[in-house]
This record gives sequence, structure tokens and C-alpha cells, in this order.
Amino acid sequence: MDDEPQHACMNVDTDPAPEAHGPVPTPEEVPAMTVERACKLLGISRSSGYAAAISGDLPVITIGRRKLVPTAQLRRMLRLDSEGSDETAA
Repeated sequence: MDDEPQHACMNVDTDPAPEAHGPVPTPEEVPAMTVERACKLLGISRSSGYAAAISGDLPVITIGRRKLVPTAQLRRMLRLDSEGSDETAA
């Protein structure tokens, strides 16, 4: 298996990473991710992710034909950054 080519771009922000089942990255680490990577983080199928993007349930920005999920919006949707927003509201 060592004969398989290594992909230099495997850890590019928008590529699904092997550790994608881990914690959701911060916007500083990954400003936006592919729908596929967001699906892996959410534990849903690729087709469910694109259906959610089309229906508006998954926040996406479209650049040309490419759809990206803004990390900050995904984190807010999952209420991962709620403690910071509570402090500013008080």
C-alpha cells in the first residue's frame, strides 16, 4: 500500500479530514468547510447534508458551484459558542 500516491492537500481546510469526527473546529482554525466535512461532523449522510443546505437548515455560502459551510454559523447552530454570546447579552 506504500505505492499509493500521497495527497499533499489532504489537510486543506475545505477537505474532509481524517479527524472529522472529532470536535468542531473554531472559525479561526477553519473559516469554512465543505458540506461533506460538515456532514461528517454532524454524523449525517452527504445527501442529507445537501438536502439540508438546499432547504436552509444547514447554513451555506455558494461560491460559483461550490457550497461551503461557515464554521462560525455551524458552531452557533449547534450552540457550541453560546457561553460567549450570553456574556455579551447580559
